[in-house]
Amino acid sequence: MRKFLRLAICFGVGVTGVGYATAADHTASGNSVYSYAEPGGTSYFAVGIQAEQPGPTVRRHIVLVDTSASQTGKYREVSLELTRALIEALPAGHQVQLVAVDTDVERLTPSFVPVDSEATRNAIVTLNQRTPLGSSDLASALHQVADIASGAPASVIYVGDGFSTGNLLSTEELKSVVASLQKS
Repeated sequence: MRKFLRLAICFGVGVTGVGYATAADHTASGNSVYSYAEPGGTSYFAVGIQAEQPGPTVRRHIVLVDTSASQTGKYREVSLELTRALIEALPAGHQVQLVAVDTDVERLTPSFVPVDSEATRNAIVTLNQRTPLGSSDLASALHQVADIASGAPASVIYVGDGFSTGNLLSTEELKSVVASLQKS
């Protein structure tokens, strides 16, 4: 199907027969329940379900890449290849902000840039040349994401082992940061 089905109607019939809806209850969500009861006791009902409109498509992506000392050898190779493949797989018209995360949080692109731009290619080269050192400060990176997104919708993708020793992030703090990012 080319379009989502916007209205689905389900019929429940107590006994085979034909009846007409005579009552309708509209719910707050815009859905409707129709019912009809024949004098002989046979009841019919239909439910009209209005599908919600899909949310806006996110076209801006913040890619956080762990460049700490734990990202060496095969881990580094896989991380860099995954980052490159991920960015290449983004649709035309989307934008990316590539960010290196270790003891510092460094933006490798000047802003959100087209996925197929020279700035993106240069950022990937810079990422590949970066020496993995220090610990990962995931807490600082997540706190900076809101500034990077500038209040507009953006997805956040983290490529790394998730082990943050530079600024330990408790489960509760992580939940709090994620909740605040979802609101912004």
